[in-house]
Amino acid sequence: MTRVFRILLLLSVLLLCSVFSFAGTQNQPVLVLLYSRFDDHVTYSVGEERLFRLIKLIEKLRKDYPAYPVKVSCEFSGAFAEQLTKTPTAKGYLKQLHELADAGIVDIGYIGENEPTYRNRPRARLSKGMTAEQRWLEQYQAAKQFLNDYKDPLTGQADAARPGAVKAVTEILGKPAIFGTFAPAFGAEAPYFHELRRMNIQAIMPGFPDPYFTLGIHGYRLSTTELGAKAMVPVPQACSELLWDNNFLRASFTSSADIRGLSASEGKDALAAFLGKLDRSRVRLLQIEVVGYSRYLNKWPDGTPKLNPLAWAYDHPDDPEIPSGIRVFMSLPDVQKEYDSEEQTLRWLLSDFLPENPGSQIVGPKDLMNLARTPVGSDVSAATLTEAVKDWQARSSKEINMSATYVQAGGNYYSAADLFQLLVNNLAAMARDGKRPEKVRLTDIYGPILLEEAESTSPTVEVPAREVMRIAATLAPELNDQTWKPVPSNAVPHSISVGGTRANPAQFLAMMIDAYLAPSPDTPIRLRYLLPLTGPGYMFPRQNETQDGGNIWTLRPAVLKLE
Repeated sequence: MTRVFRILLLLSVLLLCSVFSFAGTQNQPVLVLLYSRFDDHVTYSVGEERLFRLIKLIEKLRKDYPAYPVKVSCEFSGAFAEQLTKTPTAKGYLKQLHELADAGIVDIGYIGENEPTYRNRPRARLSKGMTAEQRWLEQYQAAKQFLNDYKDPLTGQADAARPGAVKAVTEILGKPAIFGTFAPAFGAEAPYFHELRRMNIQAIMPGFPDPYFTLGIHGYRLSTTELGAKAMVPVPQACSELLWDNNFLRASFTSSADIRGLSASEGKDALAAFLGKLDRSRVRLLQIEVVGYSRYLNKWPDGTPKLNPLAWAYDHPDDPEIPSGIRVFMSLPDVQKEYDSEEQTLRWLLSDFLPENPGSQIVGPKDLMNLARTPVGSDVSAATLTEAVKDWQARSSKEINMSATYVQAGGNYYSAADLFQLLVNNLAAMARDGKRPEKVRLTDIYGPILLEEAESTSPTVEVPAREVMRIAATLAPELNDQTWKPVPSNAVPHSISVGGTRANPAQFLAMMIDAYLAPSPDTPIRLRYLLPLTGPGYMFPRQNETQDGGNIWTLRPAVLKLE
């Protein structure tokens, strides 16, 4: 080999290394979800003005920037949606919203943060003596009432005979594609998701902005950072602001120190500075509010409104109008300044940032659901399941007495609940046919409806692999039952009897993995001590009890199919 040839070869290698290095560190796309919320049904005139301004803004920007068509998620409370049916002017806006939704320019959503009222809301009354099924049913009934029943617009008194909340929004505007704050406690959404499935609604579920003054959660940002930016971003194409939970796509305003909820009225310089500091090593999702309600309200230095008109109305249902001596709203010139700043910000986004950042785009909730990969509804081959099992072993070895939260196999990610169902189906087929099936199907599955501590495993409990297969065969019919019931059959069992001992699902999952890899049906399988929670269960921000946090078993990363 000549010296010149060696030099050329070395230069080629260095060039290739630099290309691959650049590919690994280049900026990933930024997805922008524009949203606007309408839930003040008391000072409805402000809502009408906002609808007028929003529709005009959308029309203007779509005309001026056809290469980056603007679309907006419009979220309504049930009480506000009712107002859209009461006057000719309101009905005109309702007609326009239907036209925009039909054209794919607006996605209809629901916002329950201020749904009447703050005090008089259906809540689950739980006690220590309840069984797992009783606890679930109590929570589900509260969810059903909140999502369906009409509430008096000032007192919140419920009337099940009239449509309210999500039911009203669905009947008046169409099925919501996105939900704002709606559950009474963060972490307690699984029964709400269950009712939404009965209503045949599949939507994106945003989290809480930070700071969130209405419902404070201690350590919220730290928890979401650990969960989003660290636990749920295995590849750059996974978005730290998105994850799968109960097979609903969650969209967080907060996933790390460099991201938060944004308003377009903050100004283009503020948005440019924010984007300049954003970690672009992974796909990012920004939720930016447009034509926001808070711009109309006088605020304290920390940005919180001096008085929320709805809070006043709910506290004074007999006289909901704010006294004339109290200055709640900003002057019209100040409001207009915010609108001017907002338009400049959006024009900068469409004319400068998006063209200079290939792959970055405006997205709606339906776009995100189409982009996010999910293995649910697919057939999983024996080779992929074997890969998943081995990945579970590798990930669980890094935990302390806990199951892995998710596994990677065959180009997909599977939650612990997914893996539980796949193994049950595989072992059930082996028990029936005496051989491993070529593939098994993955369907919707819930996490355990209750998380129970493991019983003592001393003296050691040990059964042959064929006994684990037999137990799996008894679990399979219910795990695969997609029929809707108040207490779902297709939930990971919270307790499984093995060798005369009650095992929690993490313990039985480990036994199924050992039985799956066992060389013989007679191979002894030992019951190990494992906690029912997976790792993120300790960092998932929640306000409900940990024992009701079985949704942790359904978490998996959201990897996006971006071209």
